[in-house]
Amino acid sequence: MIMSGSSFRIRSEGKLIKLLGGLSVATILVLSGVKEANALCAAPKVPYNFAALWENGSHANYVDVGISDENLGTLREMRHNQNLVIDDIEYTWDAEDARMEWALSWVRGPGFGSIRSSENISEFLSINKTFENGGYRLIDIEYSFSRSGNKWIGLWRKGGSHSVDIKTDLSTRELVRYGNRRHREGWRLFDIERTSSGSVDIWAAVWRNDDNRANYFNVNMTGDEITELTAQRIEDGRYLVDIEAYRGEYGERRYAGIWTTGESSAQSIAGIEEGRLSHLLDQHHRSGLRLIDIEAYEPDADGEIGDVTCNDVILNPVE
Repeated sequence: MIMSGSSFRIRSEGKLIKLLGGLSVATILVLSGVKEANALCAAPKVPYNFAALWENGSHANYVDVGISDENLGTLREMRHNQNLVIDDIEYTWDAEDARMEWALSWVRGPGFGSIRSSENISEFLSINKTFENGGYRLIDIEYSFSRSGNKWIGLWRKGGSHSVDIKTDLSTRELVRYGNRRHREGWRLFDIERTSSGSVDIWAAVWRNDDNRANYFNVNMTGDEITELTAQRIEDGRYLVDIEAYRGEYGERRYAGIWTTGESSAQSIAGIEEGRLSHLLDQHHRSGLRLIDIEAYEPDADGEIGDVTCNDVILNPVE
């Protein structure tokens, strides 16, 4: 669906899209969770929900969804000719066409973005080294629980002289310890990704050494909790710059986020449902905001449409 007369375009490939729809550098917010379910009830899958984050800035954004692997390169070339560069990526499953598809955010400006995927982290790190030698820097890392096999996916952009440090297989405690160490050494956390599908949180994270602004990250938050914490931190001059949505230990929706001093993020919204994304993009653009992060996820938690927790089986967590 291409929306004419709008600052934003949302494109679907081959069919109309339904938008599927304290002072510690590293602080953990461990909050009470749903502890009544021991299983998931199967329910019909629905289109993807989105969480999105905007900051002050009026230059145009564009979003494409439903893009197949084979057409990704063609779209990238077309957008590049329009002076647009990839700013964020998501890899989603289209049940209707039984294939993995891309959701991509673009921003106007110079540069060229390249996407690569690999089946193991060793190969991914090798790809990153090759890109760095060619003058590219990693700006987004994704871990996809794909139907065709799990994948590491990266987005690199031309330009920058900084280095990045990629760490994987981190427990939450290890993430905190390493994050504090890196901050003391002058590195800033800018991307976080949950890479486990089970009840134990395992993380991948990326740091860069071009500035030493304070970082604060929190995990295991409900939608209300991340909204409340974001409002509190704005008062202290700390702004949300990265958001991660995932399924918690008992199937409930959880969020992780990174806050950084000196940024100007203005608004974050989770649970964006079918048909709302294009409206919000256009509305926020007219208000002088630009999209900086978009997160796609299958609605699968209590209170969402999709797979929901079975509270009528045993009202105790699995031991």
